[in-house]
Amino acid sequence: MLMAKPKFDTVFHLIGGQSIPNVFAIHNMPARHHVLFATKETAAVAERLKRTLNDLDLETVTVDAYDLLALQKVFGETLGKYSEGRLAVNLTGGTKPMALMLARVAEPNPEIALYYVETTPKPCVIDIRTAARSPLVTYLRSVREYVTLNSKDDFQPGTTACEASSLALARAIVDNAALRNLLSKHVNNFTDKKPPQHSVDFDEARRALESDLRERGVRADDFLKGLCALVNEQGKTIARRFLAGAWLEDYAFGELQGREGLFDVQENTVTTFPEQEDQKKQELDVAFCDNYHFYIVECKSGRVEGEYLQKLHDLVTRYGGSHGRGILLASAENLGYGHKDYVNPRNLKKRLADWENVMLVELPKCVPEGFLARAVRNWAPGIHKPPATP
Repeated sequence: MLMAKPKFDTVFHLIGGQSIPNVFAIHNMPARHHVLFATKETAAVAERLKRTLNDLDLETVTVDAYDLLALQKVFGETLGKYSEGRLAVNLTGGTKPMALMLARVAEPNPEIALYYVETTPKPCVIDIRTAARSPLVTYLRSVREYVTLNSKDDFQPGTTACEASSLALARAIVDNAALRNLLSKHVNNFTDKKPPQHSVDFDEARRALESDLRERGVRADDFLKGLCALVNEQGKTIARRFLAGAWLEDYAFGELQGREGLFDVQENTVTTFPEQEDQKKQELDVAFCDNYHFYIVECKSGRVEGEYLQKLHDLVTRYGGSHGRGILLASAENLGYGHKDYVNPRNLKKRLADWENVMLVELPKCVPEGFLARAVRNWAPGIHKPPATP
């Protein structure tokens, strides 16, 4: 992220358990040097800030969370060390004793600006001396920043571009509810199995799908032409992955990329959990940001199971903290009302009511242009059934 011209020489920050309010403060209080007051419990947060904002001059000073005399001594010495130049104090994080003591040490010097970053309900920077409120001028608009700020996980950026032919073919599937429903029944034939000998040959799986389309009278001329072109241009491996469910990921990516207010839309971002012995990798189907939230879209073109919602909830909490939001995008036909092996939305209401960061979005029979973008804009936790018409 491009940083603004430094407004201060040194800014002192109290580091709490949440990274996002602190990074908002750092972005909105540009300085030549930032001092991070962290406790033993929040030292890891300070280190993640330094790792993420590695182009800035950040220094960590360890303090006691509750010892007032010790806090007074450390704050006084540190502020005295940087007494020259334009100074500011950010009281957003830390414990109450930390905030009270730092304010007490800094308040007698009218040259030291005192600030607090308000994150809800309307993000702003509050000047404590004047009670003036200023809107945030920079936000988090990077998937990498969210992932590295909230976890130790390694990060491999996903693609930010997609073949036009793939996007067009994905749209042809989305626009044909009967085709979507039939693909879900054939999805296992296109899924790579382990060991490989359990996988169905691609040509055999393709012929079975085309035969089923004819028998059921499903008109899918555009889809069949697009599939032939996909195989010729990108090969059977890509086509297999596409029919196994990547078409829904491509649709979501194409729907969200370039939309006003949405940033850094990525498809197939990969993260690694370093604390696990097997270094398990996690693929995020589609990830993006708005000014204030981090989103993960989990795409399910086949059957939907309850564990998918739990997994999505855990991922958005891990990478977005209190600013994370998850969308489980599924075809309405595949929710399997009443089927014991599928999610029954009526049984999900209680679980989703306990979560404020997950939304289940069903594709309606007729999917208008901008459908998914409107679902994001009209965010409402729970089961989301936007109208099928604009």
